[in-house]
Parts: sequence; structure tokens; C-alpha cells
Amino acid sequence: MRAYAVSGATSGLSSYHTGGDTFEVLTVTITIPTNATNITLAVKFDASTTAYLDNATAVIGSTAQTYYPLHPADEWERAQRYYEVHGGLAGAPGWPIFTAYTPSTDQPRFVVTFAVRKAVVPTVTVNGTWTGPALTIESPNEAGYAARFTGTAATFNQTYTNSADDTITAEANP
Repeated sequence: MRAYAVSGATSGLSSYHTGGDTFEVLTVTITIPTNATNITLAVKFDASTTAYLDNATAVIGSTAQTYYPLHPADEWERAQRYYEVHGGLAGAPGWPIFTAYTPSTDQPRFVVTFAVRKAVVPTVTVNGTWTGPALTIESPNEAGYAARFTGTAATFNQTYTNSADDTITAEANP
């Protein structure tokens, strides 16, 4: 396995991975022509193998920079800009629990905020079989969403998760 870069008639290959069971840095350097219209960066496999590729970095300049991964908290926050799950905990009742007193078949609304503001308005989906009245998602935006259910009688009504597959997912795909 080796890294490969090409732009027009200019191309370059890194040295081969040694084949050991350790992570190695593969570096390829090319000079990109001033009239370049595209640049291709790839990994070339010359034999059948199982490989793990992680953390590619492109650098402007002639010196490869040392790769420094993000702190896990920063990486987690960036990931949550695009995907977040509420619920998914086993047990009854689980989280989240939506509870309200309804005089009859009123429809209480609950505002839920995301841990991290989303990159775009996400698609918010209720998954699984919740305990209680059916939950409906309304007005999702980058900051959160509204959830509502229809009460069944003049009493305290609630809907909640009762298994690990009961979730509300928010997917923000720009």
C-alpha cells in the first residue's frame, strides 16, 4: 500500500507501507503546475490486504506537517453538528420522557434543544415503539425541535422510551 498524488502530467508515489501491524505515516510530495485543473490524492494497493486508513492531510508547501489529531471533545462536537441521537437507553421509563396534564385530547408541545447547533436544518425522525401516545416532531431547525402528542384523557399523559431502539435522531446533511 502506498500514497499516490497526481495533477496533470505530474505524479508521485510514497514508499510502501512495511506491512507490519502498526500505523505508519505515508508521505507523497508533488509540485502542482500553475495551470492545474485538478488534483487527485489516493491510496494505491498493489496486493490484496486489509487496511485501515485514517487522517489524511494535504499541505501547501514543500514540507509535510506533523499530523495532530483533534482533542476527542472537539471531534465529538464537530460530529454532533451533523448527527445526534436522543434516547436509545433500555429500561422503562427511559429518556426522554414527555409528560403533561391534558384536560382532554389536547396536544402539549415540548421544546427540545440540541447539544450542538446543527450545520443545516436536520431531518428529525422518531424510531422504535414508544410507550404512550404517538410522538410527532414539529418545526425542526438548527437549534432543536418541538415534540407533541395527543392526550388520551383528562389526566397526566406521557410518552417515553422503553427499549434501546426507541430514539429520536437528527441528521443534518448539508
